[in-house]
Amino acid sequence: MKISLIGDFSTVHANLKKGFLSNRVQCDVYSDGDSFKNTSRDFYYGNPYSGYFGLTRYLMIDQLKQLRSIFESSDVVQFMGPNSIVSPNHFRIKYASQILKIFDEYPNVKVGFLICGCDAHVEKKMRMLPRSPCEGCLKDDGLGKCGLNDTSRLEYENIILDRADLIQPLGGSSYFNAYKSAAPSLPFPFDSDLPFICQGPVEKLRVLHGINRRGFKGSEIILEVLRDLEICYPDLFEVVVPERLPYDKYIELVGSCDIVVDQLFGDGLGMNALACLSMGKVVLTSHDRDWVSKLYGSDSPAFDVFSSESLRSTLLKIAEWDIADFRGAGEKSRKFVENSCSSEIISKKILDRYFEKQT
Repeated sequence: MKISLIGDFSTVHANLKKGFLSNRVQCDVYSDGDSFKNTSRDFYYGNPYSGYFGLTRYLMIDQLKQLRSIFESSDVVQFMGPNSIVSPNHFRIKYASQILKIFDEYPNVKVGFLICGCDAHVEKKMRMLPRSPCEGCLKDDGLGKCGLNDTSRLEYENIILDRADLIQPLGGSSYFNAYKSAAPSLPFPFDSDLPFICQGPVEKLRVLHGINRRGFKGSEIILEVLRDLEICYPDLFEVVVPERLPYDKYIELVGSCDIVVDQLFGDGLGMNALACLSMGKVVLTSHDRDWVSKLYGSDSPAFDVFSSESLRSTLLKIAEWDIADFRGAGEKSRKFVENSCSSEIISKKILDRYFEKQT
Protein backbone atom coordinates (compact mmCIF):
# COMPACT_ATOMS: atom_id res chain seq x y z
CA MET A 1 0.00 0.00 0.00
CA LYS A 2 1.15 3.54 -0.76
CA ILE A 3 -0.11 6.68 0.96
CA SER A 4 0.91 10.12 -0.28
CA LEU A 5 0.77 13.05 2.14
CA ILE A 6 0.36 16.44 0.46
CA GLY A 7 1.24 19.67 2.23
CA ASP A 8 2.56 20.04 5.75
CA PHE A 9 1.95 22.18 8.80
CA SER A 10 4.56 22.29 11.56
CA THR A 11 5.73 18.69 10.81
CA VAL A 12 2.28 17.03 11.19
CA HIS A 13 2.67 15.01 7.99
CA ALA A 14 6.38 14.45 8.61
CA ASN A 15 5.47 12.85 11.94
CA LEU A 16 2.57 10.85 10.49
CA LYS A 17 4.95 9.45 7.88
CA LYS A 18 6.95 7.83 10.71
CA GLY A 19 3.77 6.16 11.90
CA PHE A 20 2.74 4.90 8.49
CA LEU A 21 6.20 3.45 7.93
CA SER A 22 6.00 1.73 11.33
CA ASN A 23 2.73 0.19 10.12
CA ARG A 24 4.57 -1.09 7.02
CA VAL A 25 2.86 1.32 4.66
CA GLN A 26 4.89 3.01 1.95
CA CYS A 27 4.64 6.76 2.41
CA ASP A 28 5.96 9.98 0.87
CA VAL A 29 5.50 13.62 1.92
CA TYR A 30 4.96 16.21 -0.81
CA SER A 31 5.29 19.79 0.46
CA ASP A 32 7.15 23.08 0.24
CA GLY A 33 8.64 22.46 3.69
CA ASP A 34 6.00 24.66 5.34
CA SER A 35 7.52 27.82 3.88
CA PHE A 36 10.45 29.29 5.86
CA LYS A 37 10.42 26.38 8.34
CA ASN A 38 11.93 24.07 5.71
CA THR A 39 10.57 20.93 7.35
CA SER A 40 11.45 17.48 6.01
CA ARG A 41 9.81 16.24 2.80
CA ASP A 42 10.41 13.67 0.07
CA PHE A 43 9.24 15.73 -2.90
CA TYR A 44 8.51 19.40 -3.48
CA TYR A 45 4.85 20.34 -3.85
CA GLY A 46 4.40 24.06 -3.43
CA ASN A 47 2.42 27.18 -4.00
CA PRO A 48 2.90 28.60 -7.50
CA TYR A 49 2.81 32.27 -6.57
CA SER A 50 3.99 34.77 -9.15
CA GLY A 51 3.58 38.43 -9.92
CA TYR A 52 2.71 37.60 -13.52
CA PHE A 53 -0.69 36.13 -14.27
CA GLY A 54 0.51 34.07 -17.23
CA LEU A 55 3.33 32.45 -15.27
CA THR A 56 1.08 31.80 -12.27
CA ARG A 57 -1.46 30.09 -14.51
CA TYR A 58 1.26 27.97 -16.11
CA LEU A 59 2.64 26.91 -12.72
CA MET A 60 -0.81 25.97 -11.45
CA ILE A 61 -1.44 23.79 -14.49
CA ASP A 62 1.94 22.17 -13.84
CA GLN A 63 0.93 21.59 -10.21
CA LEU A 64 -2.25 19.84 -11.31
CA LYS A 65 -0.16 17.59 -13.57
CA GLN A 66 1.96 16.68 -10.55
CA LEU A 67 -1.20 15.96 -8.56
CA ARG A 68 -2.40 13.57 -11.26
CA SER A 69 0.92 11.73 -11.21
CA ILE A 70 0.68 11.37 -7.42
CA PHE A 71 -2.78 9.80 -7.77
CA GLU A 72 -1.44 7.38 -10.37
CA SER A 73 1.01 5.87 -7.87
CA SER A 74 -1.08 5.98 -4.66
CA ASP A 75 -3.74 4.01 -2.84
CA VAL A 76 -4.49 6.90 -0.47
CA VAL A 77 -3.88 10.61 -1.03
CA GLN A 78 -4.16 12.71 2.11
CA PHE A 79 -4.07 16.49 2.01
CA MET A 80 -3.07 18.74 4.88
CA GLY A 81 -6.38 20.50 4.30
CA PRO A 82 -8.62 21.57 1.43
CA ASN A 83 -6.39 24.57 0.75
CA SER A 84 -3.22 22.54 0.24
CA ILE A 85 -4.22 21.29 -3.22
CA VAL A 86 -3.67 24.47 -5.22
CA SER A 87 -2.86 28.11 -4.49
CA PRO A 88 -3.19 31.08 -4.42
CA ASN A 89 -6.60 31.54 -2.78
CA HIS A 90 -8.38 33.40 -5.55
CA PHE A 91 -7.62 30.68 -8.12
CA ARG A 92 -8.94 27.75 -6.10
CA ILE A 93 -12.61 27.90 -7.12
CA LYS A 94 -11.55 28.28 -10.75
CA TYR A 95 -9.64 25.01 -10.62
CA ALA A 96 -12.12 23.07 -8.46
CA SER A 97 -13.63 21.24 -11.45
CA GLN A 98 -10.18 20.14 -12.62
CA ILE A 99 -9.34 18.85 -9.15
CA LEU A 100 -12.58 16.86 -9.04
CA LYS A 101 -11.81 15.49 -12.50
CA ILE A 102 -8.55 14.05 -11.13
CA PHE A 103 -10.45 12.53 -8.21
CA ASP A 104 -12.92 10.95 -10.67
CA GLU A 105 -10.16 9.53 -12.86
CA TYR A 106 -8.91 7.46 -9.90
CA PRO A 107 -12.06 6.20 -8.13
CA ASN A 108 -10.14 3.50 -6.24
CA VAL A 109 -7.82 6.01 -4.59
CA LYS A 110 -9.00 7.07 -1.14
CA VAL A 111 -8.97 10.85 -0.59
CA GLY A 112 -8.63 12.41 2.85
CA PHE A 113 -8.18 15.79 4.46
CA LEU A 114 -6.66 16.62 7.82
CA ILE A 115 -8.29 19.53 9.61
CA CYS A 116 -5.71 21.24 11.80
CA GLY A 117 -5.12 24.71 10.42
CA CYS A 118 -7.12 27.71 9.29
CA ASP A 119 -9.68 27.22 6.55
CA ALA A 120 -12.98 28.98 5.97
CA HIS A 121 -15.02 26.47 8.01
CA VAL A 122 -12.60 26.43 10.94
CA GLU A 123 -12.35 30.23 10.95
CA LYS A 124 -16.12 30.50 11.45
CA LYS A 125 -15.76 28.39 14.61
CA MET A 126 -12.64 30.20 15.78
CA ARG A 127 -14.50 33.50 15.74
CA MET A 128 -16.74 32.15 18.51
CA LEU A 129 -13.98 30.83 20.78
CA PRO A 130 -13.59 32.53 24.16
CA ARG A 131 -9.88 32.87 23.32
CA SER A 132 -10.19 33.49 19.61
CA PRO A 133 -7.03 34.40 17.67
CA CYS A 134 -9.11 36.05 14.93
CA GLU A 135 -9.00 39.67 16.12
CA GLY A 136 -5.22 39.69 16.44
CA CYS A 137 -4.78 37.74 13.22
CA LEU A 138 -6.91 40.19 11.22
CA LYS A 139 -5.15 43.16 12.77
CA ASP A 140 -1.52 42.02 12.51
CA ASP A 141 -1.36 39.16 10.02
CA GLY A 142 -3.45 40.62 7.19
CA LEU A 143 -7.00 40.19 5.91
CA GLY A 144 -5.76 38.00 3.08
CA LYS A 145 -5.22 35.11 5.49
CA CYS A 146 -8.89 34.94 6.47
CA GLY A 147 -11.35 32.82 4.50
CA LEU A 148 -14.35 34.70 5.86
CA ASN A 149 -13.40 37.62 3.67
CA ASP A 150 -13.45 35.47 0.53
CA THR A 151 -16.77 33.70 -0.07
CA SER A 152 -15.27 31.63 -2.89
CA ARG A 153 -13.08 29.81 -0.35
CA LEU A 154 -16.09 28.47 1.52
CA GLU A 155 -17.70 27.43 -1.77
CA TYR A 156 -14.47 25.74 -2.87
CA GLU A 157 -14.11 23.83 0.41
CA ASN A 158 -17.71 22.58 0.23
CA ILE A 159 -17.15 21.29 -3.30
CA ILE A 160 -13.85 19.56 -2.53
CA LEU A 161 -14.68 18.14 0.90
CA ASP A 162 -17.94 16.68 -0.36
CA ARG A 163 -15.81 14.13 -2.23
CA ALA A 164 -13.64 13.13 0.74
CA ASP A 165 -13.47 9.58 2.06
CA LEU A 166 -12.17 10.95 5.36
CA ILE A 167 -12.19 14.33 7.07
CA GLN A 168 -9.90 13.97 10.08
CA PRO A 169 -9.59 16.74 12.70
CA LEU A 170 -6.43 16.85 14.82
CA GLY A 171 -5.76 18.83 17.97
CA GLY A 172 -8.07 21.66 19.03
CA SER A 173 -11.80 21.42 19.66
CA SER A 174 -12.53 24.11 17.06
CA TYR A 175 -11.31 21.69 14.37
CA PHE A 176 -13.58 18.91 15.61
CA ASN A 177 -16.65 21.17 15.57
CA ALA A 178 -16.04 22.72 12.15
CA TYR A 179 -17.41 19.85 10.03
CA LYS A 180 -20.54 17.79 10.66
CA SER A 181 -19.18 14.88 8.62
CA ALA A 182 -15.78 14.79 10.32
CA ALA A 183 -14.42 11.71 12.06
CA PRO A 184 -13.75 11.87 15.82
CA SER A 185 -10.74 14.02 16.68
CA LEU A 186 -7.30 12.54 17.22
CA PRO A 187 -4.26 14.00 19.00
CA PHE A 188 -1.49 15.59 17.02
CA PRO A 189 1.15 12.95 16.21
CA PHE A 190 4.62 13.60 17.55
CA ASP A 191 7.32 10.95 17.71
CA SER A 192 10.18 12.81 19.25
CA ASP A 193 13.71 12.13 18.18
CA LEU A 194 14.58 15.52 19.65
CA PRO A 195 17.07 15.62 22.53
CA PHE A 196 15.77 15.77 26.09
CA ILE A 197 17.47 18.86 27.49
CA CYS A 198 16.15 19.73 30.93
CA GLN A 199 18.80 21.10 33.27
CA GLY A 200 17.14 24.10 34.89
CA PRO A 201 18.55 27.62 34.84
CA VAL A 202 22.31 28.00 35.16
CA GLU A 203 22.01 31.70 36.00
CA LYS A 204 18.99 33.47 34.56
CA LEU A 205 15.83 31.84 33.26
CA ARG A 206 16.01 31.87 29.47
CA VAL A 207 12.46 32.46 28.18
CA LEU A 208 11.79 31.97 24.47
CA HIS A 209 8.93 33.15 22.30
CA GLY A 210 9.25 32.28 18.61
CA ILE A 211 7.52 34.61 16.18
CA ASN A 212 5.88 33.54 12.93
CA ARG A 213 2.30 34.85 13.01
CA ARG A 214 2.27 37.71 15.47
CA GLY A 215 -1.47 38.30 15.58
CA PHE A 216 -2.52 34.67 15.68
CA LYS A 217 -0.26 33.87 18.64
CA GLY A 218 -0.66 37.16 20.51
CA SER A 219 3.03 38.00 20.13
CA GLU A 220 2.72 41.72 20.83
CA ILE A 221 1.09 41.03 24.22
CA ILE A 222 3.62 38.30 25.01
CA LEU A 223 6.61 40.47 24.09
CA GLU A 224 5.35 43.38 26.19
CA VAL A 225 5.18 41.11 29.26
CA LEU A 226 8.55 39.48 28.59
CA ARG A 227 10.37 42.77 28.01
CA ASP A 228 8.85 44.24 31.17
CA LEU A 229 9.95 41.24 33.25
CA GLU A 230 13.44 41.44 31.78
CA ILE A 231 13.67 45.10 32.84
CA CYS A 232 12.09 44.66 36.27
CA TYR A 233 13.95 41.45 37.13
CA PRO A 234 17.26 41.63 35.23
CA ASP A 235 18.84 38.95 37.45
CA LEU A 236 15.98 36.50 36.85
CA PHE A 237 14.98 36.61 33.19
CA GLU A 238 16.69 36.60 29.82
CA VAL A 239 14.32 36.89 26.85
CA VAL A 240 15.04 35.11 23.55
CA VAL A 241 12.90 36.10 20.53
CA PRO A 242 13.72 34.31 17.25
CA GLU A 243 11.62 35.23 14.22
CA ARG A 244 10.79 32.98 11.24
CA LEU A 245 13.70 30.60 11.73
CA PRO A 246 14.01 27.30 9.84
CA TYR A 247 12.65 24.48 11.99
CA ASP A 248 16.00 22.84 12.77
CA LYS A 249 17.57 26.16 13.81
CA TYR A 250 14.55 26.97 15.97
CA ILE A 251 14.70 23.59 17.75
CA GLU A 252 18.42 24.09 18.38
CA LEU A 253 17.66 27.43 20.04
CA VAL A 254 14.84 25.90 22.12
CA GLY A 255 17.41 23.48 23.52
CA SER A 256 19.33 26.38 25.09
CA CYS A 257 16.25 27.78 26.88
CA ASP A 258 14.31 26.85 30.00
CA ILE A 259 10.81 28.14 29.24
CA VAL A 260 8.86 28.46 25.99
CA VAL A 261 5.88 30.81 25.68
CA ASP A 262 3.90 29.49 22.72
CA GLN A 263 0.71 31.54 22.34
CA LEU A 264 -2.13 33.31 24.16
CA PHE A 265 -5.00 32.23 21.91
CA GLY A 266 -6.24 28.71 21.22
CA ASP A 267 -7.97 25.67 22.67
CA GLY A 268 -5.45 22.85 22.20
CA LEU A 269 -1.79 21.92 22.32
CA GLY A 270 -0.16 22.69 18.98
CA MET A 271 2.85 21.06 17.35
CA ASN A 272 5.24 23.69 18.69
CA ALA A 273 4.05 23.05 22.23
CA LEU A 274 4.45 19.28 21.79
CA ALA A 275 7.95 19.62 20.36
CA CYS A 276 9.07 21.77 23.28
CA LEU A 277 7.36 19.52 25.85
CA SER A 278 9.16 16.51 24.36
CA MET A 279 12.48 18.29 24.95
CA GLY A 280 11.60 18.73 28.63
CA LYS A 281 10.91 22.44 28.43
CA VAL A 282 8.39 24.31 30.58
CA VAL A 283 5.69 25.36 28.13
CA LEU A 284 3.17 28.18 28.56
CA THR A 285 0.33 28.18 26.03
CA SER A 286 -3.39 28.86 25.83
CA HIS A 287 -5.39 25.63 25.81
CA ASP A 288 -8.58 24.04 27.10
CA ARG A 289 -7.23 21.68 29.75
CA ASP A 290 -10.44 19.60 29.89
CA TRP A 291 -10.41 19.10 26.12
CA VAL A 292 -6.71 18.17 26.11
CA SER A 293 -7.21 15.69 28.94
CA LYS A 294 -10.09 14.04 27.07
CA LEU A 295 -8.33 13.94 23.69
CA TYR A 296 -4.85 12.89 24.85
CA GLY A 297 -5.96 10.69 27.74
CA SER A 298 -3.75 12.54 30.22
CA ASP A 299 -3.63 15.88 32.01
CA SER A 300 -1.74 18.58 30.17
CA PRO A 301 1.77 19.27 31.55
CA ALA A 302 1.73 22.76 29.99
CA PHE A 303 0.70 25.92 31.84
CA ASP A 304 -2.49 27.51 30.53
CA VAL A 305 -1.97 31.24 29.88
CA PHE A 306 -4.53 33.47 28.19
CA SER A 307 -3.76 37.09 29.15
CA SER A 308 -0.87 39.36 30.04
CA GLU A 309 -1.76 38.96 33.73
CA SER A 310 -1.80 35.15 33.67
CA LEU A 311 1.44 35.06 31.68
CA ARG A 312 3.24 37.40 34.06
CA SER A 313 2.07 35.68 37.27
CA THR A 314 2.90 32.21 35.90
CA LEU A 315 6.43 33.21 34.93
CA LEU A 316 7.06 34.77 38.36
CA LYS A 317 5.80 31.58 40.01
CA ILE A 318 8.14 29.42 37.92
CA ALA A 319 11.03 31.75 38.81
CA GLU A 320 10.74 30.42 42.38
CA TRP A 321 11.43 26.81 41.30
CA ASP A 322 14.60 24.94 42.10
CA ILE A 323 16.48 22.52 39.85
CA ALA A 324 14.42 19.54 41.02
CA ASP A 325 11.18 21.31 40.05
CA PHE A 326 12.45 21.88 36.50
CA ARG A 327 13.63 18.31 36.11
CA GLY A 328 10.39 16.89 37.48
CA ALA A 329 8.32 19.04 35.11
CA GLY A 330 10.56 18.11 32.18
CA GLU A 331 10.26 14.38 32.78
CA LYS A 332 6.47 14.68 33.08
CA SER A 333 6.30 16.61 29.81
CA ARG A 334 8.42 14.08 27.92
CA LYS A 335 6.31 11.17 29.18
CA PHE A 336 3.10 12.96 28.14
CA VAL A 337 4.28 13.23 24.54
CA GLU A 338 5.67 9.68 24.45
CA ASN A 339 2.48 8.16 25.90
CA SER A 340 -0.17 10.27 24.16
CA CYS A 341 1.19 11.28 20.75
CA SER A 342 2.48 8.06 19.17
CA SER A 343 2.44 8.49 15.39
CA GLU A 344 2.29 4.71 14.98
CA ILE A 345 -0.96 4.49 16.95
CA ILE A 346 -2.50 7.62 15.42
CA SER A 347 -1.61 6.65 11.84
CA LYS A 348 -3.09 3.17 12.40
CA LYS A 349 -6.38 4.75 13.48
CA ILE A 350 -6.36 6.96 10.39
CA LEU A 351 -5.73 3.95 8.13
CA ASP A 352 -8.58 2.03 9.78
CA ARG A 353 -10.91 4.95 9.18
CA TYR A 354 -10.06 5.05 5.48
CA PHE A 355 -11.00 1.40 5.22
CA GLU A 356 -14.06 1.59 7.47
CA LYS A 357 -12.72 0.02 10.64
CA GLN A 358 -13.89 2.85 12.85
CA THR A 359 -11.70 3.44 15.94
